[in-house]
Amino acid sequence: MNRLDYTRKFMVLGLIYLVAITVVVYSLYANLNQIARTSQRQLEGLELIKPISSGVQFMQQHRGLSTGVLGGNEAMRNQCDAKEIETAAAFDSIEQRLSADLVLSEDWGRLKADWNSLQKGWSNWTVDENFTTHTDLIDRMLVFEVRVADDYALTFDSDIDAFYLIDTTVNKLPLALERLGQIRAFGTGILTQKQISANQQAEMIALIAELRHALKFLIINLEKTGQFNPEIQNSLLVATEDIVDSARQIVDLVQSDIIAEHFVTSPEDFFKMTTAAIDKGYRQMARTLLPKTEALITARIQRTKNKLHVSIGIAVLLLLVVHYFLIGIYYAMIGSIQSLTRSARVFAGGDIRERINLGTCDELRQIGDSFNEMADGFNALLAARLEDKASETRLRSIIDASPVPMVLNDDQQNITFLNPAFIQTFGYTLEDIPTLADWWAKASPDPEYRKWMAATWQTTLEAVLHDDSQFNPVELNIRCHSGSTKTVLANASSIKQSLGSVHLVVLYDINERKKAEQKLLEREARYRAVTYSANDAIITSSNAGNIMGWNRGAETIFGYTETEVAGQPLTLLMPQRYFDRHLAYEPGVIRRSVAH
Repeated sequence: MNRLDYTRKFMVLGLIYLVAITVVVYSLYANLNQIARTSQRQLEGLELIKPISSGVQFMQQHRGLSTGVLGGNEAMRNQCDAKEIETAAAFDSIEQRLSADLVLSEDWGRLKADWNSLQKGWSNWTVDENFTTHTDLIDRMLVFEVRVADDYALTFDSDIDAFYLIDTTVNKLPLALERLGQIRAFGTGILTQKQISANQQAEMIALIAELRHALKFLIINLEKTGQFNPEIQNSLLVATEDIVDSARQIVDLVQSDIIAEHFVTSPEDFFKMTTAAIDKGYRQMARTLLPKTEALITARIQRTKNKLHVSIGIAVLLLLVVHYFLIGIYYAMIGSIQSLTRSARVFAGGDIRERINLGTCDELRQIGDSFNEMADGFNALLAARLEDKASETRLRSIIDASPVPMVLNDDQQNITFLNPAFIQTFGYTLEDIPTLADWWAKASPDPEYRKWMAATWQTTLEAVLHDDSQFNPVELNIRCHSGSTKTVLANASSIKQSLGSVHLVVLYDINERKKAEQKLLEREARYRAVTYSANDAIITSSNAGNIMGWNRGAETIFGYTETEVAGQPLTLLMPQRYFDRHLAYEPGVIRRSVAH
């Protein structure tokens, strides 16, 4: 906004706003239009659900009738043949309404082929084969119905009132009706033969349990459907009670007549009763659920179109109101952005003295100030880095000349430098052990010892960082590149820098000292063995005249055990004058031979 008048600024930025509002309006139009088109596609899907539901209903009836015929009830054959024709017509009706993709899909092809195979072969099957084949085909038909609902966006409806209607129509109600249909077919076959096996009893009990489970979820869904659709709540309540009561009557009949093996009900009557109950559910779907769903989706389409018109009108009005003001804002922003871009490029080109001065009071000035703070911080960081580099270079030159093996590593446990003494002593170069983990892997063949070294080293480095001092030396056994092992005393110190810390590890070769200590220990052990087994009394004392050593001969002669006299003065054994007259005294040792 600096040296430009507001008129020019608002005029220029108005063009940007015009583009922006055009994009917003187009996006809004596309979104609302997509909702309308999706809703229209849902209506098409509902029209396709109707013949699929009819096809499922006809197949369920054909399953029950054919089961009766195969069980020996020829009176049902005419009904069975008629239902077979209706089912085939339903398949043709469905195929005419399916989209090209669904017609060519593998699922539909298998369904149609299996139905044709069932038509030709059911009369030669057993009752169980017929029931199983029908049931499998119906199950896959129900799955196909759900797929159609998915393809037509029915099952993804975002409006909760329509969602429960669709879910009841596509999932919950067909599942409950299918369980009733299975009981119808199974019971019809059993009543035709007037006998039931133990396996059939178990299957019938399982079907009743599945029906009750399906009815439970159907009742819940219908209640929710009525809750979100008050205008059909009463009719849904009546229909729900009617369906549930009919289903319970059928279950009671199955338990009292079929499972109890009375077989009083004729298969024809049983088929009619169950068919009547199932048809109630399909009528509820056709007369209430589907029409209400269509009405909701149609209303949504109309609301979407109205919203689209209103939104576009408001957008155009806003465009006219703010167009003038946005022009000036555009010019102010472009000027500041160009200044920021130029300075950033100059800074990136290597001129770290470049700074930004917009001379404005808007938010872009904050960006310029932030850039300047970043540049100052970068300069300070660069200076600190150069200082750290110089310090590390001096440190490397010092340890490079040291005759003691030394290692430098950073906070990430990367080894950054090995002095010649290290390379000569252990035979490893920086390419062999770029990290501490690589060093531990080569330093010992024992996995447990490597873990111990890594854990000990981590603990000691943390102690160095915490205390800002050196830690106690650690004794390590390091395997060299040649395969030999050296015992070293490792010490470390930490040098803090602005970008992290550098850790200096000093390794003192103590192989010769360890050998000397081992020889001293061995000589002391031999001395103790010889003196303890001697028959003469050999007593070792301190410079203060207190007993420190007491061999087996002394125990025999004086009668005291080593534990009793340890730390006692020599005067415990005899007066001082006796020592002066009869004992040959050497500093720290008194030796006397006493005959029994």
